[in-house]
Amino acid sequence: MWPNLDATAVTAELRDRLTEELDYRIEAANQRDFASWYRGHPFIEIPEVVDELSTRRVLTTAFASGERFAVWERRSQAERDRAAEAIFRFVLRSIHDHLAFNGDPHPGNYLFDPAGAVTFLDFGMVKRLTPRARDGFTRLVAASALDPDPVELRQVSEELGYFAEGNPLSDDTIASFSAALWSYLASDEPTTITPERATETVKTYFIKGPEYRDVDRWGGLPKDAVILQRITVGLLAVLGRLHATANWHRISRELLLGDAPSTPMGEQEAAWLTVHRSK
Repeated sequence: MWPNLDATAVTAELRDRLTEELDYRIEAANQRDFASWYRGHPFIEIPEVVDELSTRRVLTTAFASGERFAVWERRSQAERDRAAEAIFRFVLRSIHDHLAFNGDPHPGNYLFDPAGAVTFLDFGMVKRLTPRARDGFTRLVAASALDPDPVELRQVSEELGYFAEGNPLSDDTIASFSAALWSYLASDEPTTITPERATETVKTYFIKGPEYRDVDRWGGLPKDAVILQRITVGLLAVLGRLHATANWHRISRELLLGDAPSTPMGEQEAAWLTVHRSK
């Protein structure tokens, strides 16, 4: 199906990440990192690891309280929107600022505080990125949705290994297919993500259709993108379940391109970053 896919590299990546999940010392190290990166954050919380009670087979952390996802789905839309923005910011800031992200965007891994904070759990599957991979991700999102540029998108897609170099696909085909995953970031206006929209996006991206019948032939999946695709698709599904509304375009530009804060939560985070980075 995918003659340009490096199956050996993809299999090795999956094996490495899944094997890491079996060793709680690795998960503890991951969680310590995330806890240090977000300590004191206004709306993102990571439980601290209790070192003296943690081993290879046992991970002990500080107790975290909050409402489960199924309960939060019944909250007001304003509360769901705030939680969704917190989750979105956590994913993109972790990738951009810390070259890492939690690769398991399962609804069971979030706890919601009625005061507005979201607690993130389960750091067994964490992918660490190189600066090149991070910068490639940023270029890909920018060329797909933030500053659409089909020529740049083709170049970065081929450089990173999403498409074979010199493939015969048109720039428009590559652009429209790549934009499917990021279309909710494209409009500079409040955009609602519904479960139906999330489902259609995933179907287009993975099942494709007659308009993209040649994509599988010429497409690939870089090793660094195996778990990254999991988090981007999983994030979209979580936002869809919350029927989340925000100007995702402006928030993404803030987190990936360094634009000024565009929401009250962004202003809160900017104030925290000023203090956090000075320590």
